Amino acid sequence: MKTLHLVSLSLLFSTWFATAAAAPKAPKAPKVDPNLQAGQAALRAKDYPAAVAALEKAVAAKGKQADEALYLKALAQYHGKLYDDCIGTLGQLAEHHPKSVWLHKGRFLKANAFVQKRDYKSAEAIYETEAARLLSAARKQDVASVIIHFADALAKKPGKDDLKAPPPNYGKAYNLYNKALAMEIGRELRDAVMFKKARAIQQANNPAQAIKDFRAYLVEFDPDWMGPVGSAARASGLKKENPAAAGKHSLAARFHLAEAQLKANQLAAGRVNLEDLLKLITAQKADDAQAKLVADSRWSIINTYRLPNSAAHELELGIKAARDFLKQHTDDPRSVYAAWWIAQVYHRAGRSDDAIAAYNDFIAKKNHKLPAGDALTAIIPITGGTPAKLQDTWEKEALHQVAQIRFGQKKYTEASAAFQSYINKYPDGPQWANCQRGIINGQYQVAMDAVEAKEYAQARKLFETFLTANPLDSRAARILFLFGQIAYQSAADLESKQDDPQVAAKAKPTDDAVKAAYRKAIAEWQRLVSKYPGTEESSVALYRIGLIYEEKLGDLAAALVAYRKLSWGSKAGNARARVALMTKPSLVLQTGRKFRTDEKPMVKLTTRNIKKVTVKQYFLDLEAYFRKTHAIGNIDHLDIALIEPDKSWEVEIADYADYRPSEQSIEVPFDKNKSGVCLINISDNDFEATTLVIRSDLDLILKSSRTEALVFVENRRTGKPAADVKVLFSDGKKVFATGTTEKDGVFRGKYKELKANGNLRVFAIADGHVAANVVGLTGLQFGTSLAAKGYLYTDRPAYQPGESIKLRGIIRDVKDGAYAAPEGKVYLVSVKDA
Repeated sequence: MKTLHLVSLSLLFSTWFATAAAAPKAPKAPKVDPNLQAGQAALRAKDYPAAVAALEKAVAAKGKQADEALYLKALAQYHGKLYDDCIGTLGQLAEHHPKSVWLHKGRFLKANAFVQKRDYKSAEAIYETEAARLLSAARKQDVASVIIHFADALAKKPGKDDLKAPPPNYGKAYNLYNKALAMEIGRELRDAVMFKKARAIQQANNPAQAIKDFRAYLVEFDPDWMGPVGSAARASGLKKENPAAAGKHSLAARFHLAEAQLKANQLAAGRVNLEDLLKLITAQKADDAQAKLVADSRWSIINTYRLPNSAAHELELGIKAARDFLKQHTDDPRSVYAAWWIAQVYHRAGRSDDAIAAYNDFIAKKNHKLPAGDALTAIIPITGGTPAKLQDTWEKEALHQVAQIRFGQKKYTEASAAFQSYINKYPDGPQWANCQRGIINGQYQVAMDAVEAKEYAQARKLFETFLTANPLDSRAARILFLFGQIAYQSAADLESKQDDPQVAAKAKPTDDAVKAAYRKAIAEWQRLVSKYPGTEESSVALYRIGLIYEEKLGDLAAALVAYRKLSWGSKAGNARARVALMTKPSLVLQTGRKFRTDEKPMVKLTTRNIKKVTVKQYFLDLEAYFRKTHAIGNIDHLDIALIEPDKSWEVEIADYADYRPSEQSIEVPFDKNKSGVCLINISDNDFEATTLVIRSDLDLILKSSRTEALVFVENRRTGKPAADVKVLFSDGKKVFATGTTEKDGVFRGKYKELKANGNLRVFAIADGHVAANVVGLTGLQFGTSLAAKGYLYTDRPAYQPGESIKLRGIIRDVKDGAYAAPEGKVYLVSVKDA
């Protein structure tokens, strides 16, 4: 067992020594002893006697590497199985070179020689001595310090001038810090390593792990830490009992924890931790060394409200946080951001007056100061920019924003003053040209507001001043169009008074006055057309000139001239359409309704560029027409050209004028109180139109199912049912039934043709009086007849075996097409052994 123990110790310490201290770096010598080189070569060749001989010469030379020569000589003797000689040589190494870097390796080699000699007691003594040394706290501290040193180097950012240095590797540094923490290191060193570890993973952009590591640090090294925000421990308000002293980095750890939480979007938790940190620093009466931490904490609180993009419910709190920062850290380089963000938040929230006040405060540096010295031109960490440059840029922007806000409020005088101030103060500013345009736009908008308020005289005066000052402005054509529009509106208002019953007769304007007003609008738009031809405004203006000539002044020739002149813009197509309409002959004929026998039938004729028409009347047998076409409309296909009309006469178009539409009514001749149906054809040399005229006192109502049709016919002059009226039914292809109304004016019939018919058409005629109707049957279904019904139910849902089941029934029978009164009966059923 002891042998096994010693071998295990030997393997353990060989491994430890190989990883932690197996390669002590010998000091460089300007010249290497050739005997030493020869001994090393012989060792590699496993020529151990030759190696011993060469190394003895190197030892005898007593050079700077004599200790290395002694160790290698002992190693050659060990491999040559000269264990006693090996032990003796290592004794010389310890005696003559007590501070040699090879001493501890020699002691392990000596222990291995004792093991080979089976002198385990001597070997164990050496192992115990070395174990005590290697596993001592001081040794662990030394090894940990080496690891921490390497980790610190990996986590260090190179200087800006050190171009050859590699970038920091925070991930590897984090792993090395974890290895150091796995050793038994002292509290002071553990304090530093745990903090560095959390900072490394935070800088590696892993906020979630950083939050965990900073909390672990605070649990161990912050006696005032009461747990994460929202935890039960924190809610209890109980502090640790007999806590250890605070770590050196407890305040910084709280700050960086909040930083990581902000990065992880845990804004509310980060804000609470920052507020607690500020209270803690205040309670501890922190010295000037912690002033930066205080400023950074207040700055981070601003960031928890996402300025300048705060949500509506956070706006006031965010602004308060920014004002608190400005109050406590007025000359902090970041104060220029805080002051600017306040104005930005107000502006984005639509609080215009507050935004203007904040912008003016920024310009005047009322709540912040620029830092002195090098800080004035030094780049602000994280946010970027220098205080001097940011102040200069944002002062200009602030003044421009004030002007823009005033412009949006329609306070054009104040806006123009702000624009002018920018022009005077910043002739090289990026918004200089926009401010120039802003002043001009303000003048334009003042005039436009006068137009909206219908203060036309004032608007015209303002626009004339504007055009005089800005003759090349792109809106000049628009302004001239407005002049015409104002004149047109005045004429329209004047015209409306002619038909206004509230205006006294003496006060009503004459036709000449109205026409003069419209001519003034034409003159204004003519000015626009002549000065700005080819523009969209002049296109609309010229088209409206044509409309005024045509519709208001009745000067159709002048209207045509205007329309024909228009060849550009969006109204060119409209103008061509008006020319075609005005110059092309047209004829339209309409019958407005059916006429009673006590009325004079009339047709309406609308013509243009036609002086005289020929009217022809053809009486029509409408029953025969219905039997053929199964309708009384669609007369266009009737060929009447070869039929001699019953009557024919010519009609002169009243008040004819070229290009002007004319509308007049023409009476259709019928014998007095006589009914009938006729076609009226009106034509000139090139055009003709035909319409159907019906003179009848009959009206009918048609109702139908899939089995039966009902017709009711009434004489509308007398208001009584019409008897003995002949009725014809058609399915659109054939007349399948006829009949005659009774005294009550009703005809009722059942027909199999109704089962699959889509439309039912009916025509009624009596003594020349006619009427027709059609009803759609698509989607109409057959009705279902009533049927007897029964329903049985029990008095409860479940029964025990042996109980009687009671069934109640309701039965409805059908008698004469209707439900009979219900009858109820009770049946008793016994259930045995169910």
